[in-house]
Amino acid sequence: MREDGTFTVEVRGPSGDSMTARVASVVLNLGGRQEPETVGALRSLFRCDLPDTMPIMLSDSVLQLSDAGLISRFGPLVGEKRTIVVAGSSHSAFSVVERLAQVADRLGLSRIIIAHRTPPRFYYRDLMEAAAFGDVVDAQEDVCPLSGRVNRLGGLRFRTAEVARAVFGTHRLDAYPVEIETRHVAVGCSETSLAGEIPDVAAIVTCFGYRPLLPIIRDQTGEILQLAEDQHGLTTDDCGRPMRQDGRLIRGLFSFGLGSGMRIGSEVGGEPSYKRRLDGIWLYHNHVGSKVTAGMIEDLRRSELIERPELELCAS
Repeated sequence: MREDGTFTVEVRGPSGDSMTARVASVVLNLGGRQEPETVGALRSLFRCDLPDTMPIMLSDSVLQLSDAGLISRFGPLVGEKRTIVVAGSSHSAFSVVERLAQVADRLGLSRIIIAHRTPPRFYYRDLMEAAAFGDVVDAQEDVCPLSGRVNRLGGLRFRTAEVARAVFGTHRLDAYPVEIETRHVAVGCSETSLAGEIPDVAAIVTCFGYRPLLPIIRDQTGEILQLAEDQHGLTTDDCGRPMRQDGRLIRGLFSFGLGSGMRIGSEVGGEPSYKRRLDGIWLYHNHVGSKVTAGMIEDLRRSELIERPELELCAS
């Protein structure tokens, strides 16, 4: 960040060569990253004494593996211990369950435990469709006021919804020879302990969402700038502008994507119970994109940068 409100962007290529540009606005859409869970945090969640040597993996790394890769990664772990715990209730959690189920017979895996902090939510076109599935939802908290969709932003859809229904309904998935158990876990609740299961657990796969993936950002003095975050991701205003940790807005800088960006609002819609950041390709192309664009134009006009030909407007 420069004192005049512009930015100097430095980009390094694979060969180490760098390019520097002075720009009026920067839009960050760099995806998200998963943070490894500590053994201590999982001990608190599962209410049990996990060994320090327990293998803990991220869902992203697991979902990138082929069948051969899954067997190579989990094969040495599954032996006398024939259970894998998948922690979470999101799309990625049920995708991991399906991938493991597909290779369970070759791994010698006999059981998958889904340890979820909240039960899965399902997307429906309206309340009537939810009722047809026998799903009890909150008409105030779980319904988007603009579209009437149930769990429009946070609900499971398509194949992951099918997997979740099968798992919670039958404890099986298709014809795969592996039992799938569901366990509700919560920090501080002794009734949710997994203590009795841990001796048979070969590995834990965590599926707890994403944090923003950001470049190094420095302020006018050259100090690394720390952006404000909460438990759901990067804190921004309605146009995607991030904030400093003291709450001051950073004009000209915008961010959206996994773990980053704006919350639900009256113009965008979404169920009130959804607390995470707006995420989804349709939203990026429509509501989120239009909000960011409006914010960029506002900041350019505010700073009178639009009349300065030496600056180049670029999105990266």
